Amino acid sequence: MKKYLLFAFIISISLLFASCRKEQVSRMYVRDVDVPGTIYLGDTATINFKGYFPADCWQFDRFDSKEDYLKIEVYPYMRRIDSYCPIDSIPFERSAKFFPKYEGDWAIITYGADTTIVKHLYVQANF
Repeated sequence: MKKYLLFAFIISISLLFASCRKEQVSRMYVRDVDVPGTIYLGDTATINFKGYFPADCWQFDRFDSKEDYLKIEVYPYMRRIDSYCPIDSIPFERSAKFFPKYEGDWAIITYGADTTIVKHLYVQANF
């Protein structure tokens, strides 16, 4: 009988650890990206991202980005912080700073969970 109880206990503990989920990270649902129309070379541009979290158990995690000549790709991420999500669709607004290295017409490409938004920022030389 003790062997069966020990076996049942070991199985229960194994199932408990197996049911623990890995941390869940996903792209954010972005609906709008605001960029200034024109800035001068040497200035910093503030880019504003607006959208929503699918529920109140999600929060902002980070921005990942990839920069190339006259192009920056932005990947906004959210993290699930709770398994209980009583409220659906929570709006968010976040901003990021961008320091362009070249003058010209920059493409700011944002890859959200279900959208890709392209905006342009013109960087002109400061005479």
